[in-house]
Amino acid sequence: VAGSDKVGIFVIGQTGTGKSALCGLLSGDAAVKGVSGQQSDGKRGTSEVAFIRSKYDENVLFIDTIGTKDNDTSVTDEQILKRALERAFSEKLNKFKIIWCVSGDTKSREGPFV
Repeated sequence: VAGSDKVGIFVIGQTGTGKSALCGLLSGDAAVKGVSGQQSDGKRGTSEVAFIRSKYDENVLFIDTIGTKDNDTSVTDEQILKRALERAFSEKLNKFKIIWCVSGDTKSREGPFV
């Protein structure tokens, strides 16, 4: 990243699409597993927005989000994005990128993150 630009890279997608693994790979931190929790439908997945600083460039921050479109109605997709944006602004990030992770089943998707 050139100069003093601080970049936030949001990694968004449904549970199980490999968002946490991708954040670990791109950040250079193989230990990234996501902040795992039990979902209401019994699935495991990231249960909090996680922020992973790149080992390659201190001005790059990967934002590993909670899976979208889960059956867990306690957190909406809009709340997930709001949490991630609030934290990104607190980190004084001035550029944002989005990586959208998808699985092979795209027929059942609908909503704000389509």
